[in-house]
Amino acid sequence: MRDSITPTISRSGRRLPGLRPACVVAVASLALAVGSAYAAATPFSASLAGSVSDSPCGPLTICLSGSDRGVATHLGVSTLTKTATIHLTSTSCGDGGVLTTYTETGTLQAANGDTLALSGQGTACVAAGHAIASGHLAITGGTGRFQAASGSLTEWIDHDLATDEETTTLTGTLSAR
Repeated sequence: MRDSITPTISRSGRRLPGLRPACVVAVASLALAVGSAYAAATPFSASLAGSVSDSPCGPLTICLSGSDRGVATHLGVSTLTKTATIHLTSTSCGDGGVLTTYTETGTLQAANGDTLALSGQGTACVAAGHAIASGHLAITGGTGRFQAASGSLTEWIDHDLATDEETTTLTGTLSAR
């Protein structure tokens, strides 16, 4: 009589007691391989400095472009190239300033050429010769080892309006294959 728990694989009906554990190991190995194709979110940070240029591009609207350079986790020495559209509002903010809103796209490039694509939005308070901005950026892909990257970043920017120099800090998470 055949044991219904232990499968047979031969015509003679010979039982292979190690088959069941081997199937479990094979399924577990497949699950690990699929799971490792998508890395868990890991902490990400960058500290950058550079300059921007801006010009009016519509009523109460300023178009900005610039480049910051610094160090980012997972990328090392990096360059952030970005463009932003800034909308002036009539809302006041701290220190007698004026509130602005912005949308932004950018590319953060590692020294080896791999990139992260970024897009997002935020607000800034323009007061006392500085625009202090905070916003949220989504990582929407990239190239090289970041081709299928995703994630979420918070950005903080201190833009000196007299010199157009700025410092940018990014913190958040990055998931990459």
